[in-house]
Amino acid sequence: MVEHSDWTLVGQEARATRDLRPRFKELMKPLHWKTPQSIRFDERVELFDSSVPPEWRDKVFAVMALAPQHTFIVSTVFPERMRAYLSHPNTPVDIGLAAMQIVMDDLASNPGSTLGKGITLKATDINPGALTRWPLPNVWLGVAVRRQTDADVGIPRLLHTPAAVRFVICEPLLGPVNLDLGWNNDLARWDGQGRELPLRRIDWVIVGGETGRDARPMHPDWVRSLRDQCAAADVPFWFTQWGEFIPAHVEDDPEYAGGRAFNDPTGGRASPCIRIPKKLPRAKETIRLMEPGERTKRTVMLDRDTIAVRAGAAKAGRLLDGVEHNGRPEGV
Repeated sequence: MVEHSDWTLVGQEARATRDLRPRFKELMKPLHWKTPQSIRFDERVELFDSSVPPEWRDKVFAVMALAPQHTFIVSTVFPERMRAYLSHPNTPVDIGLAAMQIVMDDLASNPGSTLGKGITLKATDINPGALTRWPLPNVWLGVAVRRQTDADVGIPRLLHTPAAVRFVICEPLLGPVNLDLGWNNDLARWDGQGRELPLRRIDWVIVGGETGRDARPMHPDWVRSLRDQCAAADVPFWFTQWGEFIPAHVEDDPEYAGGRAFNDPTGGRASPCIRIPKKLPRAKETIRLMEPGERTKRTVMLDRDTIAVRAGAAKAGRLLDGVEHNGRPEGV
């Protein structure tokens, strides 16, 4: 892991941190990276929050426009604000003007600067900073979907947002989700020249579990459903992690308390039981099988045959039924 101030590079992926305005010089660092990178704004960076002034949003997109060698992966929990901003006819002009200003500022301090050669601006009296390629072909836009309600609200708005690539990020996934990937295939995608192309509805689906002290477990059936939906619709599927909890299958085993047991992913074999404290001094402590929804200090019973064990994100890993899923859009 190599730290670049507000950017953390992990392999070929970079992540930005929270407050963009006072750190705009840091945000401009990708302009000087010649090796193409996939730059993902993590969940702490919300470009479409109401607290972000439009002019700063223009500047961020101007940086993306000036760095066509990189792919910028941007998601939001405010899909309507994203749609309104990117669909507004003045937005390409505002971004173009912001890009021109960045180029001029760089030339003022560095006469030999080559910044701006990667962007084509068509300046006219009517549109002094118009971008000739819109939407930006190197910017992928997505919506955060944790539950079905998020999908029902966010996906239609995403589909009506100008974007070269659209994706859904279900991270953390907190419930079953039907993305309805085969619906309404006649919606449009733009090719960067203002022309509409046939759309596969969603170009990419990212799924992952929750991390942190208060993390909630993710049922494997929720993940399998999204995997299968993507396979049926020929949509790339990327499973990033289980998060803090990893699921285990509970099966009948007469040798264990309650007649049931599971292979603990942290080691050994255990029974999905809880101890009932004795209420009277001479009473015996009792043990019974856990019911769905019940939890112990390190386990959560998801259903009769599935338990989630807190193992930590590193140990839980990212294998789904023994397979890594690293799907990513190609040739888009």
